[in-house]
Amino acid sequence: INADDLGYGDLSCYGATKLKTPNVDRLAKEGRRFTDAHSASAVCSSSRYGLMTGQYPIRRNFWGPIPFTQGLTIDVAQPTLASVLKSAGYATAAIGKWHLGHTQAHQLPNAHGFEHFHGHLHTNTDYWKHER
Repeated sequence: INADDLGYGDLSCYGATKLKTPNVDRLAKEGRRFTDAHSASAVCSSSRYGLMTGQYPIRRNFWGPIPFTQGLTIDVAQPTLASVLKSAGYATAAIGKWHLGHTQAHQLPNAHGFEHFHGHLHTNTDYWKHER
C-alpha cells in the first residue's frame, strides 16, 4: 500500500469515522499495525518514484515536483514494483495521481505494470482536461 498524505487518523482502525477502511481494518485486527513510515523524499512524485523503482530519486537529481510537461521519469523497460508483482501473479492497480510524467500515451501507469489505472496523470486538472 502506497498512500500519499495519509494521516494516522484517516484509517477507521485508528478511530476515523468519515471514511471506512475495512480491508486495512482487517489487516490491523490480524496484528498488522501501521505505526512506522519511511519515504525516499519529502515530495510525492519523487517518493513515489523511489517506491516504484527501488532507487533513490536524489541520485537522478529528482527531488521535487515535476512540471506537467515532464516526460517519462521511469523507462518502460525498467522493472517497477508493479511489474514485479504482476509477473508473480498479483493483481495490480494504481488509484489516484500518477504524477511521474505523461506526455505520451505509452507513459500511462499501465505501461509500468499496473493492470488498472483510475486517477489523474497530474495534479493540474486544467492540463488533464486539455489532454483527454
